[in-house]
Amino acid sequence: MKELKPQRTITIIINDHGYTVQEGDLYHDELCWDEMLGTVVEMTHPAIGRPRYQMMTTQGWQKWREYMQTPLGAEAEKKPEGESNVRNVNSEGGTKD
Repeated sequence: MKELKPQRTITIIINDHGYTVQEGDLYHDELCWDEMLGTVVEMTHPAIGRPRYQMMTTQGWQKWREYMQTPLGAEAEKKPEGESNVRNVNSEGGTKD
């Protein structure tokens, strides 16, 4: 039988705060069960390829959390239900605007 080599490694971590999906240095934490499943599906489905919940480095998450403490970040938090603020940042925590 031919040995299969992994193309990607996606890790799911379960802890007291929900689920974390991680690939390399990028991750999204504090996901509920269906968000975790959706993230893995979106990352691995050939027609989608990009997760709904932004994957960032630890430094990126720190920058994002600091931004959300600013008046501009707090205002961005008031987006209509169903729109994710996390999509407006890149993997290093900088805004895409």
